[in-house]
Amino acid sequence: MSTHDKHMAQAEHNEKLLNIIVPSSDNVEFGDWYATVAFYAALHHVEAMIAIMRPVMYSTGSRNAITYTDSPDHAVRNWIIKSRYKSMNYFYSSLYKCSRTAKYHGYTSDVDKPEDIRKYLDIVKKICGEEKLKKTGKN
Repeated sequence: MSTHDKHMAQAEHNEKLLNIIVPSSDNVEFGDWYATVAFYAALHHVEAMIAIMRPVMYSTGSRNAITYTDSPDHAVRNWIIKSRYKSMNYFYSSLYKCSRTAKYHGYTSDVDKPEDIRKYLDIVKKICGEEKLKKTGKN
């Protein structure tokens, strides 16, 4: 199975879980997990896209090209999104922040609304699909 296919399988797996634990306005018992799983679904959509796009980056002050390798740390991935995929940055970084808040500070549905979290994931997923389509002609 290719790197792209592995990441797509994991993204789909995470989205299946989201459909099971989806919080409602009157029940946010698993809101922390919803935010976290939504972020990781987005992360795997991004990784699948990057596996196809293979962006080349340059380290600061260097002319040496660095080809992106699979699954770097969050800081590198966030930088790639911010610099190369600007239309996705707000939505992906919002999911990242929601996930970190839920994991380390406690989920609060009045700040990170489940419907917004889902909307952000859907937008990241759509942009990743569009980028792959531009490159390969396939989504």
